[in-house]
Amino acid sequence: MIAGGFAREYSYLGIPYQYRQEFQEAERDAKNKKLGLWAEGACSVLQ
Repeated sequence: MIAGGFAREYSYLGIPYQYRQEFQEAERDAKNKKLGLWAEGACSVLQ
């Protein structure tokens, strides 16, 4: 879901967890590719 741009990575209180780095990279890639939430006009509140 994160890689497709349909979800965001979230860390509760910044506590690291096993797949945190992978999820952060997937979110960064989705943002760069303007997928899902990051698409032009998809959710202007989040951009």
